[in-house]
Amino acid sequence: MTISAGKLLNLTALASQRGLFEIAAMDHRGSIKKHLCPKTTEEECYRSLADFKLSLCRAFSGQASAVLLDPIYGLPECLAQNAIAPGCGLLVSLESSGYCGEAEYRTTELLKNWGVNKIKLLGANAVKLLLYYRPDIKDLAKTQQLLVKTVADECRKLDIPFVLEPVTYPTGQELKNAGLFAKNKPGLVLSTVEDLAGLGIDILKVEFPADLRFSLTEDEAFISARKLDSICPVPWAILSAGADFNLYVRELEIACQCGASGFLAGRAVWQEALEITNPVNRQDFINRVAAERFKRLCQIAENTGRPWHEKLGLKAGNFINPSPTWYANYQPGENP
Repeated sequence: MTISAGKLLNLTALASQRGLFEIAAMDHRGSIKKHLCPKTTEEECYRSLADFKLSLCRAFSGQASAVLLDPIYGLPECLAQNAIAPGCGLLVSLESSGYCGEAEYRTTELLKNWGVNKIKLLGANAVKLLLYYRPDIKDLAKTQQLLVKTVADECRKLDIPFVLEPVTYPTGQELKNAGLFAKNKPGLVLSTVEDLAGLGIDILKVEFPADLRFSLTEDEAFISARKLDSICPVPWAILSAGADFNLYVRELEIACQCGASGFLAGRAVWQEALEITNPVNRQDFINRVAAERFKRLCQIAENTGRPWHEKLGLKAGNFINPSPTWYANYQPGENP
């Protein structure tokens, strides 16, 4: 198998030297506004979120293989302050915050006046799309699949990697029964992977296919994670979804032993900082506790994760087929 030159260069930029994704996710918006902007003006809220993301970026980008930023609060401030460390890759989110439709019938909307072309032009290494998804709601699933295909086609034309983040959510009786949702979680995640991973994406940012807080045994969790790896044709990495840090550590350990190529971690690493109102104390928590947590995740990925190119059956040093006429035959998004 070969890979297009643009995607090769950018996937390499997103990963560690060994080929693992050790990515600090800080593109959150609505989920942190309630903590940082309880009673403030829009201008004050912008400043609070931008300053918070700037603190995270400065703390993590020196050890992360890449950072994931949103284009509203995180990206402009981090670019303006030159806060992304040299050698650290950059992913930028494409979607609007939240979702459209009812809580049990969610659709993803792209951010207006933004797009794959702008992300490519500013020099980012990948496009990320969060996608709310229920594989058992067939008509809605088809709508969401069409969005994925549209973004994938644009990323292919511009030769930039596409990172998809599908997220399941409770419906029906699951809304009042967390145990039932946990029971259904492995099937929902695995069906989601089957539906979406073959639609032209390059990296799957996926939920852990089990909920270890409930009665599921670790043996069952290993079975689900191995199944995920077997049905996913592209490199995959585990998201944190605001899990307790120690729980997320165990999820990452299991996932990497089953074929994951690393992680894209956000709130599990730094969410307690949102509750600290004193700026000095908050920065101290980020610099000491959160940074040490991130370092631990990187160690797990490096020690047990599978390099992304191995998932694709590629050998380092032999990613493309060079020839004297390579430049003439090269087309963005295609394997020369």
